Amino acid sequence: MGIVSAIKSAGLQNKGIIVTGVDSTEDVMNGIKDGSISVGVAQDPYQMGYQSVENAIKWIKGESVQKEIKFDCEYMTKDNVEKFIQREAAYNTSSK
Repeated sequence: MGIVSAIKSAGLQNKGIIVTGVDSTEDVMNGIKDGSISVGVAQDPYQMGYQSVENAIKWIKGESVQKEIKFDCEYMTKDNVEKFIQREAAYNTSSK
């Protein structure tokens, strides 16, 4: 968000500078909505944590667990950012 602020302070918005963000934080999602960020990469930390705890419990019980669990990352754009805003609100980790 510091880069977005610097671009605005320097009067360089609308000069073709592409800004990207990582994670579905409220600031990044709002930046995508208002156009100050072009694209973001969203992970799903809720599911990452949930699956980690679930597998830790299995491991403690002596059950077998997968050696590796893969999670998808998705691009957030102005066209689909609302989906991520709703997901995060459902997880109660950010607000609109």
